[in-house]
Amino acid sequence: MSGNRVAWVLAGVAVGPVLLGLSNQLHDYDPSQYAEVARRILASNEWLDLRDSEAPFTNKPPVTMWAQALAMAVFGVTSFAARLPVLLFGLLAMAATRVAGRELWDERTGNLAAIGVGASVAFQHMVADPKVDMPLLAFSTASIAALLVSRRRPGAVWVAWVAAGLAMLSKGPLGVVLPMAAVGPELLRESWLPGTTLWQRFKAMKLLRGALIVAAITVPFYVVVYQRSGADAAMYLLVRQGFGRLTGSSGWSDDTTPLFFVHTGAWAFFPMTLWLLVALSRRAVAAVKARALPGSVERVALWWLVIPFVAISVSTYKLPQYVYWLVAPAALLAARELSLLSESAGRRWRTAAVVFGVAVVVAVWASSRWLFPASPLWLVVVAAVQVGGWWLVRDAAAPERVLGSWVVVGASLFVFFHGSFHRSLLEFQPFEAMARLIKSQEPGASAILAIGARPTHSLPYYAERDLEMVTPAQVRERLQAQGGGAVRSVVLAPEVPNELLEAEGLRVTDSQSFSAFQTSIPSRRFLLAATRAEAVWQWRVVRVTLAP
Repeated sequence: MSGNRVAWVLAGVAVGPVLLGLSNQLHDYDPSQYAEVARRILASNEWLDLRDSEAPFTNKPPVTMWAQALAMAVFGVTSFAARLPVLLFGLLAMAATRVAGRELWDERTGNLAAIGVGASVAFQHMVADPKVDMPLLAFSTASIAALLVSRRRPGAVWVAWVAAGLAMLSKGPLGVVLPMAAVGPELLRESWLPGTTLWQRFKAMKLLRGALIVAAITVPFYVVVYQRSGADAAMYLLVRQGFGRLTGSSGWSDDTTPLFFVHTGAWAFFPMTLWLLVALSRRAVAAVKARALPGSVERVALWWLVIPFVAISVSTYKLPQYVYWLVAPAALLAARELSLLSESAGRRWRTAAVVFGVAVVVAVWASSRWLFPASPLWLVVVAAVQVGGWWLVRDAAAPERVLGSWVVVGASLFVFFHGSFHRSLLEFQPFEAMARLIKSQEPGASAILAIGARPTHSLPYYAERDLEMVTPAQVRERLQAQGGGAVRSVVLAPEVPNELLEAEGLRVTDSQSFSAFQTSIPSRRFLLAATRAEAVWQWRVVRVTLAP
């Protein structure tokens, strides 16, 4: 196959596994909260006034929720509708990475980098756990790619500013900071536009009109937040949610060290991690030997990775997804190393991929035996993906063949993850099943009654109605208002016994239990099938009437 055909095949292999998990349940808390906000947007047709099941939503800008609401208008209130827009944003990120690689080096590098983005753990996790990080990655990468294109096609600068505005409307001012951090150090040097002055380079960036474009895209939303929730909410979105985590003024902090994103990036950027380390080491050695850092546009990828990486590493609050935004420059630097591989070096890399492939098969077997039971057919599927993938790239050139061998191994693991492991894990998040039960018991009710429920947004999302926190006394009042013989379904948190309701003169019948665990942070006791029963909680849906 030609180089471009191989690239398309590998891109499909890289992204394909996520399709198996598009209909898996949504994790509580954040992904289901964003989906619930989107559901309410669609129901109310209020596109600027965001609300979740508890209050006005002023935690994140709206692009993700807008896209999810549009998907829900077509596909209904489902997990698929919540994840599909994030996957589409991911494809945009891959396309923009390809353009950036072509502008910095050549088409092959762009192709390899785009595949690396789609094959990465970061990409796969952002789709499985759909939040606001993928749109930020997509639009910030598109902005940087358009700025690189503008060096030879000046009109592309307008695309860059529009993309930066959408990135800001995805996750705050960081959407503008990322492109400026990437191109800024080289923009200050003549290498950005040879033969020009600093003023001419700034003029070509259209900074003032670009800022007006960003303002036109973002200001209407922030004005509505200010009008409806006050200045503090607007400042929280604009400053404290982003820069405040860097300075400590957000109120969020944890005890991680500045090295947190070193080991996090190592797995998040897989399978490009090893080539990235080679690229960074080679560039560091070259800089030390030269004792100089002459201007070079290709160094945009380095600034794009290093400057934000240092910033998030010294922040007072760190989460793994913060480094996901940097998978594009990581893939670009790694792809450049890959594109220069010789045939002999490629053989060593492919041998390592075979060894890793065997380890994946063993891991799938172990998971099926000791964690979540799975059909033996999954071992066949995993092995078939690896063998089939290696066969597809058998005649490709060394860079594509090496990357392909690692991509298919990763894809075999992700096929099992999305199709079996993640699905089994989410069975212990019971709210979709609870919602189906409540909808069947109370098809006309406008709200779910819950006692002692911890904050959860997937329950009202899947039930398509409000979640109303009540006391036993309030349940009794509702039943009295409905008249004798009235029956209501009530959700009881694990710590709520029947006696609490019976003390208020209520009769509890038809209890259905649901095993539950906070699946976003699984513990060892929960993951091991032998000890899982000791770790799970029991939620219940009960039918309640007035006692005679």
